[in-house]
Amino acid sequence: MNINNTMKLVFFIIGAGIVVSFITIIQLNGLMNKVDEMAQVRYESYQTADELRQSSDDLTRLGRTYVVTGDEKYEKMYMDILAIRNGEKPRPEDYHTIYWDLVLDYGQKPKPDGEKIALNQRMQALGFTEKEFDFLKKAQANSDGLVNMEVKAMNAVKGLYPDSSGNYTVRGEPDRQMAIDLLHSPQYHQEKAKIMKPIERFFVALETRTNAQFNQAAASVKKTVLIGNISLAVVVVIAVLGYVVTKRNVVNPIDRMASTLKSVDDNSDLTLRVDDSKNNEIGTIGSTVNKVITSYSSTIEKINTVNHMISQITDSLVNITDKNAKVSSQQNQELEMAATAMEEMTSALSTVAENTSMAEKYAGNTEQETGSSKEVFDKTMLEFGSLETEFKKTSEVIQELADESTNVGNVLDVIKDIAEQTNLLALNAAIEAARAGDQGRGFAVVADEVRSLAQRTQKSAGEIEEMIGGLQGKAEQSTQTIRINAEKISSTRENMTTANDALGTIKESAIEIHRLNTSIASATEEQLSVSDEISGNLSNIKNLSSDMNEAIEQLGPIVSNLKENVDSLSGAIRHIRTE
Repeated sequence: MNINNTMKLVFFIIGAGIVVSFITIIQLNGLMNKVDEMAQVRYESYQTADELRQSSDDLTRLGRTYVVTGDEKYEKMYMDILAIRNGEKPRPEDYHTIYWDLVLDYGQKPKPDGEKIALNQRMQALGFTEKEFDFLKKAQANSDGLVNMEVKAMNAVKGLYPDSSGNYTVRGEPDRQMAIDLLHSPQYHQEKAKIMKPIERFFVALETRTNAQFNQAAASVKKTVLIGNISLAVVVVIAVLGYVVTKRNVVNPIDRMASTLKSVDDNSDLTLRVDDSKNNEIGTIGSTVNKVITSYSSTIEKINTVNHMISQITDSLVNITDKNAKVSSQQNQELEMAATAMEEMTSALSTVAENTSMAEKYAGNTEQETGSSKEVFDKTMLEFGSLETEFKKTSEVIQELADESTNVGNVLDVIKDIAEQTNLLALNAAIEAARAGDQGRGFAVVADEVRSLAQRTQKSAGEIEEMIGGLQGKAEQSTQTIRINAEKISSTRENMTTANDALGTIKESAIEIHRLNTSIASATEEQLSVSDEISGNLSNIKNLSSDMNEAIEQLGPIVSNLKENVDSLSGAIRHIRTE
């Protein structure tokens, strides 16, 4: 059974035990209330029965007092007791306590009046049984007989005697002694005993019934308490078992897993693995953690490989920038030489123009001057050929630089992809470490450092890519400019060839020199204009070459910064063991 189902079962049993305990408490509370009610009914029942006995004693006391003293207030009190018992007058509050012993004069009320309720009604409200009622009815019937004797005695004091129907309408001489004898005779005491015996039996029956009810309620309470104790014991046992199961299947494996992860963090040892042999959620977590460690180890190995590649690339870039700097410097020198040659050619063309204008005056020296001009043109053509060759070399070098820049851009794309993947893996590792809580804090620091280095690598790669893109653009512009100038130089060379042929013609045919002087002067002026244009183009090429040289010089620190970042990244992960 997995941990989830085990914990569900444990908590279900604990919850069921708590529910049972809660229900037991509710039932126990109800039973206790019932016991309290029964005790209250028992107490009130006893008070009610005792009230009958007390009223009988009060009637005896007041009747005897009246027949001895003849004071009518005692008769009125006597009648009030009967009226209260029969529900004809209000029953004083707390009537079961001492009342008539405190009444010293008629009309005096030690306690306020309550409701009108007969004693029998109160007994019915308290749930007296039929058997108990029989005892009380018998006692009350006996009490009525005693009352008749007391009424007879009190009427004798007044001189009233019963007629044939039992009503006291016959008047005679008051007979106080007879009244005293009636209320103190053995018969009177016998009647009194007849009242007390049923009341005593009532008390016994009442106590028997209420004791049985109380004992039954107490047994229910004990049973409910027993059920509550059993459910509580079950909850405690299940809680202890749940603790043991949790300790064995959850806490201990997690402690071992945390110890392993701490060793991974403290020793930077990615060869360690947590225990994933459990066939439950802990085993699943362990397997996932092992996969993360394996993935992280693979990532570190890939980073090492990429760092090695980047290091080689940066070394190559350093060599390329050094080489390009040298080539650019050489190109500037050659451009200066080409500019000087163009200045010389321009000067020569000016001389040709002057000579052409003076050709008529120096006709005799035409052949000699033409020969000199031909030598100058031959030299110029050779210099133009050399210049054209240098332009082609420069164009090829710049094209190679553009191709190398493209290769560097491709490598930078690979670096960016790897850095992005490293950043994602480091982010995933940080998330898993955050889930691990305090145990994964050190692991999270390493993951965060790797992610920071990956982001710096991405940023540096992006900056290099932008610079290489600019370098490629400038190289393309330089290539186009050099191509245009090369075409112009080729055109100029062709023109120089034409001029050379013209000079040969002049040399071969001095007769036509005058006619050709005009054509030569025109061609010379045009060539002079072309020379000026070429000189300007060479100046532009020189400026572009200087810009390219500055860009190459700026590339050097960038490559050095990239190499430093790579070395920093290598230093950050060098101590991590993956094998």
